[in-house]
Amino acid sequence: MSYPVIKGAGYVLVHTPDMIIHNGTTQTTERVTNPDSEYLKKLPEHIRSYEEVLNYAPNQVYIGNMHPEELREYALPWCSKDANCKDRFGKFGEIMPQDEFIALMKIVDAFDLVKIEKGFNKILKEKLRHHHLLKDDVARLKEGEELSEIEKFINEQNAEAIYHEGNLVGCVKRAHDVDANLTSHILFENLVVKASGVLAFKHLVDKNNLNVADIDYIIECSEEACGDMNQRGGGNFAKAIAECSGAINATGSDTRGFCAAPTHALIQAASLVKAGTYENVVIVAGGATAKLGMNGKDHVKKELPILEDVVGAFAILVSKNDGINPIIRTDLVGRHTVGTGSSPQAVITSLVTAPLDKGGLKITDIDKYSVEMQNPDITKPAGAGDVPEANYKMIGALGVKRKELDRKELLNFVKEHGMPGWAPTQGHIPSGVPYIGFAKEDLTEGKLNRVMIIGKGSLFLGRMTNLFDGVSVVIERNSGVEETVGVSKEEIKNMIAEAMKDFASHLLKE
Repeated sequence: MSYPVIKGAGYVLVHTPDMIIHNGTTQTTERVTNPDSEYLKKLPEHIRSYEEVLNYAPNQVYIGNMHPEELREYALPWCSKDANCKDRFGKFGEIMPQDEFIALMKIVDAFDLVKIEKGFNKILKEKLRHHHLLKDDVARLKEGEELSEIEKFINEQNAEAIYHEGNLVGCVKRAHDVDANLTSHILFENLVVKASGVLAFKHLVDKNNLNVADIDYIIECSEEACGDMNQRGGGNFAKAIAECSGAINATGSDTRGFCAAPTHALIQAASLVKAGTYENVVIVAGGATAKLGMNGKDHVKKELPILEDVVGAFAILVSKNDGINPIIRTDLVGRHTVGTGSSPQAVITSLVTAPLDKGGLKITDIDKYSVEMQNPDITKPAGAGDVPEANYKMIGALGVKRKELDRKELLNFVKEHGMPGWAPTQGHIPSGVPYIGFAKEDLTEGKLNRVMIIGKGSLFLGRMTNLFDGVSVVIERNSGVEETVGVSKEEIKNMIAEAMKDFASHLLKE
């Protein structure tokens, strides 16, 4: 069977300190319900600088400058440790500063909704001329606007303000007078998704030396939705990102499933390639401003910095089998069905053991599980514990129950088959896919043989169902041998020849 492969990955983070204050849902809600709160007063003192964000170990892991296993060398909290790495660019992508990202929001703006103040715009142009992926887009920034015009848009037309270092530097205009789906607030969020998705896409192409014209299809799998009053989530982020990334031969669509969407998209991409519908499919997701500072109150209360200070994004290329890159086992897919139930054992059984049983594998046959790779530096102070570790303990416990693992080996299983979490709490961003870039390397270089990507989703948040969701898929080292299914071309030729021979013999007898 010719399985599709993981051919490349790109990962980016964007440091967005002012967006925490003005666009994060925790902060905007607090400003409405309790505008004089102590939290809002203390908040600015707990926001990290760009240099501190660069020097944060989980962030360096995300862009590929450190391996997840290196995090074990640091005791929590990681925010108090020096990562000994302050590189902006990594082998998977980059950590972009806020000012350049504001410029990128303008670059990807197709309807002239983003307005940037003239003086600030001039600074942005100069900075972007030095960015190897964006220097050719500088002209799209145009000349900028007078500050008085921007203030007018904000005061008279409910435009969403854009701040940098506490100063008003621009705005995002609304796109309709009465359509609640085209307000400036929603368009701001959607432009952040699009811009961060474009940046991740460009890094995917650049880091893997891809010909962007070879990409056939794109699946966007973030948690936001774009549309208007007649179709609130009609889309299409995928094609919008393709357009800005130069993928002239691609089309695409959006897939939504809360945090599980990226793994759904990975399985869909693999299936499309395996079926021969498309040869090169990219799954891409931009980040969410709403989740910036989501657990900020707990962090400030414990005298920690606001650790949810970055927007995350990723892009992954799935292609037909090349005999080299890791294969996606489309026959070993786990799924949380409607009838599965919500108990931890039922969830792990459906997502982990069911596909393994189908392949005749044990829990210990998976070298690494990538589940919810939430950064414990963020979640533990907020009372959510170490999410990846909890998942690994549940998987290990099921292994003990199935007699595939001795009880005394449980803690060792967590260490050997798990990883410390490093992804920002951007909803869909931590859900399995942050490890794919490393998995591609670890499987190709022979360090590992088999990994499992697991995505989980809280569908009940949409108030349409109380159900939970999840899917999983196994990725393996490529054996380099393409297994054929059915009859080969040579066998078909021989069969035809035999049939013709029999037919000729029958005619001669007559």
